[in-house]
Amino acid sequence: QDATGVRIAAWSEGNDLDDLQWYQAEQQSDGTWTVEIPLSNHSGTGFYYVHCYKETDDGQTLVLGSGVTVPAITASVDTEITNSTTGAFRVNITDVNVPEAVETIQVAVWSDKDGQDDLTWTTATRKGDSWYADIDTADHNYDAGIYWIHCYVTDTGDQTYIFQMTDRSVTVDQSEDNL
Repeated sequence: QDATGVRIAAWSEGNDLDDLQWYQAEQQSDGTWTVEIPLSNHSGTGFYYVHCYKETDDGQTLVLGSGVTVPAITASVDTEITNSTTGAFRVNITDVNVPEAVETIQVAVWSDKDGQDDLTWTTATRKGDSWYADIDTADHNYDAGIYWIHCYVTDTGDQTYIFQMTDRSVTVDQSEDNL
């Protein structure tokens, strides 16, 4: 039977129906119906229920239920020293499981000395399907020792979450000639 309209109900598995949203599908020239469901209207990643309500020309409503898993973005993070005198280093973010879903990556860095008094945020630079952020120890008073690194991703659905945490031990040449 021909459809006169198609509505889609979508909600995430967690927290009952707190993010239930209804969407009106649009009929395409080939007779199919499509709808885009913005992840920003929902609770982020995980399993989603999707129910399709087809309204027919004789007044019936047919229901089809399905589900889809929206994967969380994961990656590997490592560091490399880029200046052995000052201890400057690069944070490399590789092996991103769904690079097309990444809008931006922010890297929060602070030295272990005196807590987060020297916290800085750096927007990572994309290079293909990888990202990197250059960290200048001058922004951290050239502190030697452990640096804490947290990587946050904002996905194309405008959801921001932490996806990787690591640390890096840094040696800094404290002599006057080098600072």
